[in-house]
Amino acid sequence: MSEIELAQAYSELRRDILTDAEYSGELQETLFFDIWAQMAAENGDCLDLEYVPMAKDAPSGFRIDGYAIDVERGELHVAACYYHGGADMLTLNYEAVARMSIKAAKFVERCLDRDFVDTLDPNSPEYHAAFQINRDQGRINRVRVVFFTNAHISMRKQVQKIDIAGMVVTFNHLDMSRYYDIDRSLGHAEPIEINLTELHGEPLPALAAHLAEASDYRSFLIAMPGELLAEAYGLYGARILEQNVRTFLQARTSTNKGIIKTIEETPEMFFAYNNGLTATASDVRLARCKDGSMGIDAIMDLQIVNGGQTTASILYAHDEKKADLSKVTVQMKLSVVKPEMIEEVVPKISRYANTQNRISESDFFSNHPYHIEIQKMSRSVTAPRKDDESMGSKWFYERARGQYRVELSRVGAVKKRLFEGEFPKKQVLTKTDVAKYAVTFEGRPDIVSQGAQKCFRHFADMIGDQWKEDETRFNESYFRRLVAMSILFQWTDAMVGKSDWYLTDRGYKANIVTYTLAWLANREKRNANASIDYEKIWEVQDVPAALQSAIRFAASRIAAVIKSPPLKHRNISEYAKRADCWKRVAEETIELPVDLSKVTISIDVDRERQQNAAKAKQIGEGMELEVMLAKMDKAERTRLEKSALEHHLLSPSSVRALEALKSGRATLTRPQINALKHLLSRLAEKGVSFETS
Repeated sequence: MSEIELAQAYSELRRDILTDAEYSGELQETLFFDIWAQMAAENGDCLDLEYVPMAKDAPSGFRIDGYAIDVERGELHVAACYYHGGADMLTLNYEAVARMSIKAAKFVERCLDRDFVDTLDPNSPEYHAAFQINRDQGRINRVRVVFFTNAHISMRKQVQKIDIAGMVVTFNHLDMSRYYDIDRSLGHAEPIEINLTELHGEPLPALAAHLAEASDYRSFLIAMPGELLAEAYGLYGARILEQNVRTFLQARTSTNKGIIKTIEETPEMFFAYNNGLTATASDVRLARCKDGSMGIDAIMDLQIVNGGQTTASILYAHDEKKADLSKVTVQMKLSVVKPEMIEEVVPKISRYANTQNRISESDFFSNHPYHIEIQKMSRSVTAPRKDDESMGSKWFYERARGQYRVELSRVGAVKKRLFEGEFPKKQVLTKTDVAKYAVTFEGRPDIVSQGAQKCFRHFADMIGDQWKEDETRFNESYFRRLVAMSILFQWTDAMVGKSDWYLTDRGYKANIVTYTLAWLANREKRNANASIDYEKIWEVQDVPAALQSAIRFAASRIAAVIKSPPLKHRNISEYAKRADCWKRVAEETIELPVDLSKVTISIDVDRERQQNAAKAKQIGEGMELEVMLAKMDKAERTRLEKSALEHHLLSPSSVRALEALKSGRATLTRPQINALKHLLSRLAEKGVSFETS
């Protein structure tokens, strides 16, 4: 990236933060933290962080802006921020970064002293953070400090890891340069170069397993030393895990006892007993080992697509059990794939490598056809024109992070204004946003409160099941509902942020918003057998006055309930993550000062709407399939039959349908079309596709 591109990215980010601060009433520093924390969590730098800004200015002072604890893995994640609101981007050197990063570690060290914890206000978020760290200190083996800044860091080396009371402390940073790279990576792994010679003392022996003439794909078989794997995972954390595997681990955090037992009792048999790792890379640097054999000096963009549980458990055994890893080796199949082929090849490697572990379809959700369908509708469905607009606009769905900015840069300066008019920046929908909306109105604000990654995992499971049951439910009506939910969310978030009652007692805004909207939807369903009329919101592209009054009245009262947890749940943030918090809020009786009958519809009418929309989509898809089949030439029809036979997918109904197709009949019956549609879908799962011109 050039200095001009980086400066432009800084200016765009600053403008976005200033606009959002004015609209939402939130502090610029808070908005900056939210952006950086979400990106860091998605990139694998840390877990979903809770925002807890706290600092003491002194030579021996401390600073913390966010934290998260994974007790089961023995990890504490803390973040410190430096936000600059000026027009020009600053540059920070190594000494400045090290100084501010160490202050975050100092906070952790202070928390180990109960006397320090007791000096804090028992009702403050800071106290709850310090109390949890103090309480769980015996179970924390590793502290991961991440430093957030919108400055450019000029340093060429990382802050060296240190030790606090037996806990290993590693340091990482996310500056403006990394923000730019990650934001434009379109969801792909951020480039990491792991220097094996530096970590291992020499190149790692490897056996080439590809054909000599292979150019697009190379593969290697490696006996990975356990100590080296633990060192790499300790340094880079979840950043070396492919995103779906990272999500898989977050959902299944219980340590594999069998792996730990083998390491402790028979480490020399680990290679034989364990299935090993499947990994990908964009490139490797080869070198000669000391004995003259071929080895790998460095791996670029390493991503473990199968074996994340093994990797995490080896580090756990080292940190928690103090196990000796010197006799542990793990077999690793490393596939080197060109960057331009990653999007096509890596998902298949991930899918096929994980079949033996029974990972559900939702574990591959980042590649799920749901995203493709929503993206397609977002590019074609035009929203109704507002009174102050000359024409309608569209809502841009980001199937991958940074998609909007990349598309905007592609159109060029001349057409940029037209693009922004068609797709306004404030009308960008991200995957995690959509998950938050859907899970809220499903009636699970407690899950939304658990953080973006856990919320998305729940959403993936939900959509995965619904897609298998009936994919036609994801139609234009469904898309319009998502947009209406976004409009409700954005308006409520801004309203809360500017309310006097919130400004006098800031904090927990995200919890207040999701709980308020979930409570309102639940109230209408329970009391009036009704649903919010999302179509009405779509039609006006705004929140109707009656709903505004209801939300404004309810929000402060819901906030009061959330902020007064039972004595056994003194930590408000943790309490909001619990199902019993939602149960208590859902049962709260609030007499609204407004009639909502004109902005709601009966559940039966809403269900009928959705059923009709699904039928319309089914008919439309059937017509598209018929056109595609009609365009198939003889060779393609023969290939279709041959592929179905090779993959053992022929059934009596598909055989009859293929016979009708080969005969050249002008029309096919509905059962024949459905049989061919199912056959094509099954073949697509096997990686066999059929396209016609």
